[in-house]
Amino acid sequence: MKERLLISLILTCLSMVVFAEDPVALENNEWRPYVYMEKDGPTGLAYEIVKTVFERANVAYEFSIKPWARIYKSGLNRKNYFIPGLGRTLEREELFQWIAPVTKRVNIHFYKLKNNPIQINNIEEAKKYLTGVVRGSYYQNFIDAHFTPNKRQLLVGHNQLFKMLIAKRLDYILIAETRVLSISDNLGVDPNLFEKSLFAFSVQHYLVASLNTEDALVDKLKKAYAELKEENLINLQ
Repeated sequence: MKERLLISLILTCLSMVVFAEDPVALENNEWRPYVYMEKDGPTGLAYEIVKTVFERANVAYEFSIKPWARIYKSGLNRKNYFIPGLGRTLEREELFQWIAPVTKRVNIHFYKLKNNPIQINNIEEAKKYLTGVVRGSYYQNFIDAHFTPNKRQLLVGHNQLFKMLIAKRLDYILIAETRVLSISDNLGVDPNLFEKSLFAFSVQHYLVASLNTEDALVDKLKKAYAELKEENLINLQ
């Protein structure tokens, strides 16, 4: 009986070791120039930082690109789940484990078609017009706090957002300047079609873990980031 118990305990410990060595999930949406896929694999300004941190911490991971709404939901629920670039806002502060920044602060603006004659000088004026944002994003957090439901449009992705604006089915979109350039290129349209109208807010993006992620993993990654920063190997852009 004692031998059986001992064997059972050994097998349990071995299974725990194997589980601990399994790759964790690292997922993001297409986010040029910070996180995106090329023929040779994932790359980007933020991804390269995160990759270096995981390598220094000796934490194996499997990376994939998925729709943003699915990633955000997974970040709220899955165990040992990481997002390489999540904007840090008050609404999200208690929902994730914030490991370290991967970008400088990014400014978010209202954009419109350049040939659209309407002008806005403040948020109160902006509230009069239909503004589109990506569902589940920090853009939505902002617009939910300021706009009435009939003046906000929630869409599944940035490509759809831009197509709606080009079709003049939206007056404005909320977007970062880097997104304007990358998505224009992706859609094959001239970025000069769009005009920056009004500053909305700024945000910094972080490598985060779900609340269900093991503390030991989070601590290893924080330690690795701190070492790399001390060695001047972290360059935020």
